[in-house]
Amino acid sequence: MITADTILDNIVDHFMQVGIKSVSMDDIAHQFGISKKTLYQHFDNKKDLVNQAISKHIQLEQSLINEISRNSTDAVEEMVQIAEYTVIHFGQIKPALIHDLQKYYSEIWEKVMSYQSEYYIDKIKTNLQRGQHEEYYRSNLNPEIIAKLYVAKSLSLVNEQLFSLTDYDRETLITQHILYHLHGILSHTGLQYLDQFKLFKV
Repeated sequence: MITADTILDNIVDHFMQVGIKSVSMDDIAHQFGISKKTLYQHFDNKKDLVNQAISKHIQLEQSLINEISRNSTDAVEEMVQIAEYTVIHFGQIKPALIHDLQKYYSEIWEKVMSYQSEYYIDKIKTNLQRGQHEEYYRSNLNPEIIAKLYVAKSLSLVNEQLFSLTDYDRETLITQHILYHLHGILSHTGLQYLDQFKLFKV
């Protein structure tokens, strides 16, 4: 039996590949082998489905990143592993998904950006404090300010006017962003330690 969770768990992957606007409720019902009537028993309308699907996807993403934090041996490894996850994750998202969210579901997009910003500011702030305690990060930095700067720069990566994907691939954008961040916060000890991570060879 197809449940709402089954639909939500799988539809985001489809949205990532083809966007949202081009997928109708008829398409979704057909994809899961159910009637449109049954689909509307789970969701009020397409906007409701999109909202729930994106929200659930974000919760899963944050759960995975929290697991990375728990299992990392130090702040530098944590940041590198988060970057590696981000490279893989964002590489799966086609520009159409971001475009459709911004243009046709602006309220959902703004909620996503607000929620993600708050989460990542807290995550990066905690990482900075951890790294300072471990002496891998410079002690003269303000973790809250640097965390907000990090998130502000991260949001610019999805700005097509600044970073068109016809000119830049996402892996390069994210890797350069993380390198820029790390080289600004690492102590001498931290810079030496960073050399062992393959993703950040320069």
